[in-house]
Amino acid sequence: MDICIRKPLIATCGQDKTIKVWNYEDKSLELNWSFSTNEEPFALAFHPSGYHIVVAFSDKLKFMSINIHGQSKMDKNRHYKEISQFKNCKEIKFSNGGQYFAAVNGTNNAHVIHVYKFYTGENPSHLIFKAHQNKVKGIMWSKDDTVVATCGADGFVYAWKIDNDLKHD
Repeated sequence: MDICIRKPLIATCGQDKTIKVWNYEDKSLELNWSFSTNEEPFALAFHPSGYHIVVAFSDKLKFMSINIHGQSKMDKNRHYKEISQFKNCKEIKFSNGGQYFAAVNGTNNAHVIHVYKFYTGENPSHLIFKAHQNKVKGIMWSKDDTVVATCGADGFVYAWKIDNDLKHD
């Protein structure tokens, strides 16, 4: 579940293979996506604008647009980008400004945190963080989006510096 910070919306995903977007002010269901039997959403994160979500499936991340206005809501709500080979992600969190999101790749118990540039889909090598020895249980961003903190079932909390000025060849 995630809450949009700029609109009165909550997005949920469940074992029933659906994603639902709720308006918590008027207590209404705005969108209801159903997925095929081999696609179960594991986690999701709302972009601060309320116009996008990133959804984790067993083997990929999908970027999806949200349009809750208009006659044909379902026709306009599709995924527009996909990151394949990203497995068993159970934690995703957008930065406060929405320019980044962090996702945990749980492949082979690696528990690696990947920070993506949302608008380009890039995941530079300096934004891949490895240290947790067990499942990552939570992700939080600093107010200015310069630090992402993660806590794990291993009992450790790590703070990772996001250096916007780094130039890598």
